[in-house]
Amino acid sequence: MGLPKKAIVKRQYSRAGCIECKRRKIKCNEAQPTCGNCARVRVQCIYPDPNYRNKPRKSYTKSALEALNVTPQMSNVTPLLESVNENYLRSPSTEGSLQIPDGSHDMMLFDNVFDDANNLVYGLADFDIMNMRRSFSSPHASTNSDNLKPFHSNIILNEPQEDNILFNDEELKDYLLNGVEISTNHELDHFWNQFKLFMNDPTEQHSTRMSNAVLILKIVDKYKLSQEEHAYFKEIMQRQLFLYIFPFASSVEDSESAHVLLEYCLVFKFLVYAILSLSASCHFTITKEVIHDRYQKKFTAVCVKLLVSAFEDLKNNEHSLWHIEGLIITVLLLTMLFSDMSFVDSTKVPISWVSHLKEAKLLLLKYNAVKSKVHPSNPETPGILMAKLIFFCYEWISKLSMPAIDLPDNENDEFWSVTRETSIYVKNEDYYRALFKLGLMIPPSSTHSGFNLFVAMTNEAEEGAYKLLSVMSTLAKSGPEGRFSQLDPERVCDLMATISKTFQQVIIPGASSESNFLIDISNPSHPYYAGPGVPVTLPTAAYGKDSEDPLNVKFYSYCDVAQKLHGYFLYLKVLTTKGLMYVPRDHPSIRSTVDKTMKLMFFVKSKQDPCYSPRGAVAETEHYYLPKCLFDLRTIMIQLPFRMCIDLTDKEDDFEKLELFFKGLLKLGSGNCSVALHRIKKNREAIHRGLNNQRNGEQAYLLEAFPVY
Repeated sequence: MGLPKKAIVKRQYSRAGCIECKRRKIKCNEAQPTCGNCARVRVQCIYPDPNYRNKPRKSYTKSALEALNVTPQMSNVTPLLESVNENYLRSPSTEGSLQIPDGSHDMMLFDNVFDDANNLVYGLADFDIMNMRRSFSSPHASTNSDNLKPFHSNIILNEPQEDNILFNDEELKDYLLNGVEISTNHELDHFWNQFKLFMNDPTEQHSTRMSNAVLILKIVDKYKLSQEEHAYFKEIMQRQLFLYIFPFASSVEDSESAHVLLEYCLVFKFLVYAILSLSASCHFTITKEVIHDRYQKKFTAVCVKLLVSAFEDLKNNEHSLWHIEGLIITVLLLTMLFSDMSFVDSTKVPISWVSHLKEAKLLLLKYNAVKSKVHPSNPETPGILMAKLIFFCYEWISKLSMPAIDLPDNENDEFWSVTRETSIYVKNEDYYRALFKLGLMIPPSSTHSGFNLFVAMTNEAEEGAYKLLSVMSTLAKSGPEGRFSQLDPERVCDLMATISKTFQQVIIPGASSESNFLIDISNPSHPYYAGPGVPVTLPTAAYGKDSEDPLNVKFYSYCDVAQKLHGYFLYLKVLTTKGLMYVPRDHPSIRSTVDKTMKLMFFVKSKQDPCYSPRGAVAETEHYYLPKCLFDLRTIMIQLPFRMCIDLTDKEDDFEKLELFFKGLLKLGSGNCSVALHRIKKNREAIHRGLNNQRNGEQAYLLEAFPVY
């Protein structure tokens, strides 16, 4: 007798599911009699016959298509984006909260957005990092992954039972308890109304507003967080690890940005575990203790399971829209884990996670466009504002760190669409007011156009990044195959003029690059100014404070340092990009810019300094050290030009300072700095062996500055 056949077990999330899911090309939970997608759109869930081949098609009426203002396949968001450009100039409404009409046309607009959200969620559920070594996005990627952290090389959301050291599937089910029933959650309305009160009347202190500390306790109690989870959550949301999310935050305890995330955490349990995972990741990078890596695995797995559970029975209604925002923010926070990987360059990150981030970007585009079309007078929520800023950081850093030939030309429009409010071309007073109220903006003055603390630059630097990206993405495509075309002199001059505007921005007048932007006590912007006139009040994060000598406390303009370094980075990219200037490494322009960049390391001090003490140093080398009072996570935002200097300098003193800089960042929790340290070691050894003649302008530049994704 033959062995009995095994019973067929249906996959929980299959593309061969019910008729409606097949038509929408989304994964179906066919293990249930009625899948969550059909319940959400209120249609009958019918499974096709085994010999069924043709997909049913639902024809929309002409009037419905006109209301949608999109193609029947809903495959392009451009028509939606074109129709909402004028909506960003309208003032926010002061009445009512976010209300989604019950009309069929309006719900059809959101229907496609919910489908995209479900696709993204199920894609996250299927994400398998165990296969990352076989799924590099570059055919030339190295298979050497020995330098990966254990988390990045081992985590798998459906790993075998025996590999789950801290938890098992039964235990994971417990995390689905103590959640939030979104359809009956009144905290969403409370959050939205409080935000509008704060935005419309910033001078009034509303007594009902909870502090960050109270919010944390409420979240811990609501989700019954364990003692370990409470500690991880508090470390990142109430202490210095929050600077890993927002390096230029002036205060963690009462940060408006932290308050926004905490409000979302009060509604979305999956966001809580994304934050816990990020906290565990930082602790593992700093301490190298395996227990933090194990907790990171656990929290990431719980986060994804909670995401799937939250989107299973989602209905198209007002409250469900908040799920979209929570999903986008969660994906961005999880991306911070993968941007911390020790890959050699940005082409070696697994394709699957890059696609998830792109899906989140497209989801944000569609969601924002449709919401603006239906409710043009409503202000954007603080979560969407922060999501756009995080996307901007990812996009401009990762794309400008790529070789020009690898830049995807078709994504520049998406980049512009997501972050266009930050551009100098769009004068949106509501947007700037929102940034200011959330503590993300230094208001403009006669010497600058406004300094965005979240991205650590002014509009002029952002415009320079946009223009340079646009130019670089077209150079390789417009030339002969395998060669770059040369940019017209007119466009080169226009690009250089834009970069020149970046250098002209001065946040604190009177501070100059010759003195590393040291602020004199007679300057009205000095925190201890006691002279005539009105002192200038700036956020604490705008200053670098050297308090090693209590009798001689010094203040530096951190914002001016960041702005100047961004300008140097853009200028170095012009000098080293094929099709632009592409001068040799020993060209005076490169030598001079590298020297100026290195001199702006005001946080690097000589060990001959009388205040030097090993206990007061973050890191040290033979001749230099990083004082704890000066070196902090704000340096994450200014590391790009220093990464470029690794391949452009040949001075031993520069290499020692660069090594110290990235050793300090590594100790603060920025794990990808191990890549920079490896390249510093490699270049120093090449120079010591007398191979400097190989590092010339004829050799292809290897300027992978920052592998984000």
